[in-house]
Amino acid sequence: MQLARARTILRRWLASPWIDVALAAALTLLGQVELHSLAEGNLGGFAQGFFMLAQTAPVAFRRTHTALAATVGSLALVGEALFAVPTHSLAGLLAGLVLVYSVGRHLRGRVLYLVTFLILACLGVHIAALADSGPLDYAFAVLFSGATWGIGRGGQRRYYEAQAEAREAALREVGEQARLASALADERAQIAREMHDVVAHGMGVMVVQAAAAEFLIQQDPQLARQPLATVRQTGQESLAEMRRLLGLLRPASPTPDGRRSPPWTRCPTSSPGYRWRGCRSASRWTARRRLVARASCRPGSGCAPTESCRSR
Repeated sequence: MQLARARTILRRWLASPWIDVALAAALTLLGQVELHSLAEGNLGGFAQGFFMLAQTAPVAFRRTHTALAATVGSLALVGEALFAVPTHSLAGLLAGLVLVYSVGRHLRGRVLYLVTFLILACLGVHIAALADSGPLDYAFAVLFSGATWGIGRGGQRRYYEAQAEAREAALREVGEQARLASALADERAQIAREMHDVVAHGMGVMVVQAAAAEFLIQQDPQLARQPLATVRQTGQESLAEMRRLLGLLRPASPTPDGRRSPPWTRCPTSSPGYRWRGCRSASRWTARRRLVARASCRPGSGCAPTESCRSR
């Protein structure tokens, strides 16, 4: 955890534009010190220092204006070769490598190849103007420039791959949320259908028992008490079942840690007057009930004693 945090802080620190400004200032100072410490510095005078500044200063805006920075640095090499004394300065070498890396890292398409060709052409002119230049100088320039350019291209490819993976992850998350929302809507619709079944069944039983009570109340008022009790019990059971299903449709209640508990955690395993198949967890949280309509199988209800009634 600490290592990952340190890497994140380091990336943010390196991504700051002030890092480029500080690097350009350090390279500029190093270049001017080199010019004044070498004998060549006395030959070029102001022009020598100006072209050195033109090679190192573009590092400050290498990320915001990459093509312009690389172009200015490359033309500074040509200007130093034509109007001053070309040198093997460490500051110029480092600034050139940084600009070449920036070209491979931040440019794309036709601009990338045009700026790369310009850098190679200007570098060739600068090497040709050196007093003791040879094939090794060209090989050294091509090798280091090509390696630095390739490292920049690799960084750009990794950056775009990371961006693509982040977009795919975001799309997967959106799709998962949509899938969960669709599943939740389906479950709510299913609970609504079950509620309709509960109400329809309870009302049917109550109508049958009320008709039986109406028929018996004139012949045997004492026997009519049983259908009326069945009507009351069936109404209470249906009302309790409706309240249970409505509880599943309500939003999840918050837990002590601030998160909301899923609706299936409030699903009961048993309830008086009902037989529950159980609560499905996680992906399907609806609780399917099976109402035991014992009232319709009691004496005086007019129900035939079927095998299912005996089993109840």
